[in-house]
Amino acid sequence: MKPIKSTAEYRGIILEIMKYIEDISRKNDINCFLSGGTLLGAIRHKGFIPWDDDADMMLLREDYEKLIKLINKDDSPYRALCWKNEPDYFLPFVKVVDTRTYAKAQHVPFKNDGACVDLFPIDSLTGSKDKVSKYFAWHKKLADKYNTLYGVNPDTLSNPILLWMYRMILKSICILRDVRAAMNTKRSLKSKRVACSVWGYGEKEIIHRKYMTDAVTVSFEGNEFRAPIGYDKYLSNLYGDYMTPPPKTKQHNEHQARVWWR
Repeated sequence: MKPIKSTAEYRGIILEIMKYIEDISRKNDINCFLSGGTLLGAIRHKGFIPWDDDADMMLLREDYEKLIKLINKDDSPYRALCWKNEPDYFLPFVKVVDTRTYAKAQHVPFKNDGACVDLFPIDSLTGSKDKVSKYFAWHKKLADKYNTLYGVNPDTLSNPILLWMYRMILKSICILRDVRAAMNTKRSLKSKRVACSVWGYGEKEIIHRKYMTDAVTVSFEGNEFRAPIGYDKYLSNLYGDYMTPPPKTKQHNEHQARVWWR
């Protein structure tokens, strides 16, 4: 395999995946938005945050499930990986991977990992404010257990039985989180409050549905992508004064992985 050594080459691969997702979403009347640090990069830098190289996108659950199927039926080098279609996958969200690449992150790898864009579902939140807070507290407990395991050095899991148990525990946690979030949406497709609850910033993710139903166009690395119409409210919830970059000491990449062409 040929290693992908430069940030520019890696970003180029990620950008092509983003363009593919944008294209297939538009063709099928799906609003898929830039999210998290990728949306922040689009608004503040018109592209990647200078010290970052990953990409995140998000969409309402009903469109999320539809898009997964569309990508995996499409004749392209891209595949949407999730716990439902990958036996050793243990994340509660989707990775849209360039199958021509292979990635080995700092965690225990899964078979078909590669250069990817993370795709997150936006789910309905039902019940009172207190009930929603308890719901996020439940997610946090599972996330804390998950993150403790996720940080295990893969070199310590050479025993195949131990490795299998490790994967099954992680996968069980991710299934619990994803299924419960999806059930909220099925109970109330028109709930006024929505959030990405399977991953992210906890209760900071909560936002009114009206901010997430329509799109505006933003520029990212010279290409047009969609952002939620309420992107200012969304980014303010997550980052506060998001137009002011963090101090130099905090400008570092947290998504390190070694990537090769297959």
